[in-house]
Amino acid sequence: MGKEILPKVGVMIIVLIVFIGLSVVPGYSSSVSPIKQEIGKDILFSGDCWMGVEDKVGYPGDTVVVNVTGEWTQTISGFNIGMHYDPNSIEIDISDPTAMKQGTIAEGAFIFQPIIHSSGVFSIGAAWFPGSYPPAGTGILFKLFIEIFEDAPAGDYILDLECFGGAPPVPCGYTDEYGNGILDALYDGTLSILEDTDCSMWIDNMTVEPGETYTIPIYGSWSSTISMYSIGIQYDPSKIAIDISNTWAMIPGTVTNKPSIFIPIIPIPGLLSIGAAWFPGNYPSAQTECHIINLFITVNATVTNGNTILDLGVFGGEPPVECAFSDVNSNVYYCSELFDGILTTIGSDCGDLNDDGIINIADLTYLISYLYQAGPTPSPLCIGDINRDGIVNISDLTYLITYLYSGGPAPVSSCCG
Repeated sequence: MGKEILPKVGVMIIVLIVFIGLSVVPGYSSSVSPIKQEIGKDILFSGDCWMGVEDKVGYPGDTVVVNVTGEWTQTISGFNIGMHYDPNSIEIDISDPTAMKQGTIAEGAFIFQPIIHSSGVFSIGAAWFPGSYPPAGTGILFKLFIEIFEDAPAGDYILDLECFGGAPPVPCGYTDEYGNGILDALYDGTLSILEDTDCSMWIDNMTVEPGETYTIPIYGSWSSTISMYSIGIQYDPSKIAIDISNTWAMIPGTVTNKPSIFIPIIPIPGLLSIGAAWFPGNYPSAQTECHIINLFITVNATVTNGNTILDLGVFGGEPPVECAFSDVNSNVYYCSELFDGILTTIGSDCGDLNDDGIINIADLTYLISYLYQAGPTPSPLCIGDINRDGIVNISDLTYLITYLYSGGPAPVSSCCG
């Protein structure tokens, strides 16, 4: 049996190499109209195997990474895929094949050849050495790096998996270890290009202390009338707690047209989702800086010096946790500019640079090392601003020496406020 397999494997490898060679030599033409196979009906295909492209969302000017996935129910020795796309709005970047296969099933392939045959026509072939064939499984075949043109119109663009005619043809499917083609179904992907509307959200940075409660504002801007918004925030529940019990108190008096519906949810610890909507006739117009909501945050009493992030983002889930606005026609605009808030926690007195709860010679040594020996930076830096003049320098060193050895005034309880 083994002697019969190897010649067929060799033929498959030679055929694939010839296909790759013919695809790049002068005279090869891919201008023949693509032939879409009747997937599931074509007599060449058998077995419960499929290939598909994931749906993706992007904005003009973005580069998005799209996974091409699949399932194969037996050991495979290679695969081929052809694709059609709109060359007037997007382009597929094949300049870095290593990045295209990194972290995918193709990472172990000894042949991996992406080709742009002509404008809007893409194909890829992969093959493995005998002894390294992937067993039956499911996963990411490879990654597509898609560049969206700056002037691309908003809309849905199909990433159309195809089997192409021509010489040589570009099949879609897997090759088993005996050189047979197998495939049941192809699933196209949709790249949704959103209107590049100008919208953003941001949270101001703030210095906080353990055990204290703070009101932290969230701001937003949008360039057209909106009907809804959603906000997603990730945070560290071991450091802070967010109180959403007084829902309507979270809406500041400065907000434009208070929303008719306002729902904050903490689906799991460390994740906050907020949704708001207005009734028709009360939609907020465009704003350049609007105080949207207030967060009521309590810093845990045991938190030590350092930073924690209020991370604005898109975190998925059901319903999804995301930062976005919707216009009056229910078009969703994901904010391309999100500025996280940094909470700097001060858990120690000024001068306690090593955060051991005591101000002594060890802190003096720490400050000398930082100022003159390229030692570690105080965390946060303001803990070393002992005289509170806004600068950490020799004046703070003198202040600390005077306090420790000459009966000078003690550092204040907090020098970062």
